[in-house]
Amino acid sequence: MKPMVIDGYKFDGPYVPGKDEIPAINGIALICSEAGEGVKILCVEQGDDLSQLASSPELPKWKEVCYHGIVDIYVVAVDPAKRESIAKSMIDKRKATLTCQKIEIIQDDW
Repeated sequence: MKPMVIDGYKFDGPYVPGKDEIPAINGIALICSEAGEGVKILCVEQGDDLSQLASSPELPKWKEVCYHGIVDIYVVAVDPAKRESIAKSMIDKRKATLTCQKIEIIQDDW
């Protein structure tokens, strides 16, 4: 395992779905692809049980854009009261490069 520090939070990983058991923790997960140039964060997920990411309906989409189809997941436990704001901050800082991130589209009503 090679922990990764992002925005001051130490993420454990990488966990590979189908190979490693992703911890059943309440927190934030970084869905990543590791290639020659380093680790690329594809999206930021959050949840009460991050082990569920191993069977996420998004997994095939993540595999499509990952180097050799290998998805790396890094996780950190975060208090539920702070989780959403921390994840949103991470997404906002990186939204131009998060190729698999579901981002709410704000539409004008005029």
